[in-house]
Amino acid sequence: MIQEIENGQRRAIEPNPQFAPAYAQLANLYARQSKSRQERLALAQKAIQLQPSAAWLLINLGHILLRMDRVDEARKAGERGLAVSQAPEEKNLALSFLQSVRFFYIGDIGLRSNRTQNLDKCLV
Repeated sequence: MIQEIENGQRRAIEPNPQFAPAYAQLANLYARQSKSRQERLALAQKAIQLQPSAAWLLINLGHILLRMDRVDEARKAGERGLAVSQAPEEKNLALSFLQSVRFFYIGDIGLRSNRTQNLDKCLV
């Protein structure tokens, strides 16, 4: 079933390599399958390259960066998502993501003593 989904997304890209949502969906699929971190990051970045003002794509990138423990970059992606948000639903999605980043920071400080993060950078 997963292979069918992957094939479907790749077929969506073939006739239209500018179709950003297919890249984002592939990145999410690969994240769930624990595929190459670099490959899923590259797919998410490609989606943003194609639609740089799509808030949901920026938030999607943020989630992928969080899974890679790149918290500061994830926060910045979320902030960019909030900045380009136009509809109230997009703003709520971005705010929710930024709150989850804040939670991750707190958990990171509590659970991983080898990293120090600045909570002031997070949205309150």
